[in-house]
Amino acid sequence: MWERQHEQAADKIYFMCSDLGGFFLKIAQLLAKPDMAPAAWVKKLVTLCDQAPATPFDAIQLVLEKELGS
Repeated sequence: MWERQHEQAADKIYFMCSDLGGFFLKIAQLLAKPDMAPAAWVKKLVTLCDQAPATPFDAIQLVLEKELGS
């Protein structure tokens, strides 16, 4: 019973953190530790530790130029 609930929650957390990126990816990576969350969460979120979606360099460059000046 709980395993199914954990799997559904892990899917939601995975997609939310993937979409939001940055800080939320770091939180997902912390939750992927076996001592931090249920096994279903760890199994799903561990992929964000080494296969997290990359941010295109153009997007990063834009932010840096805006914040630091060209």
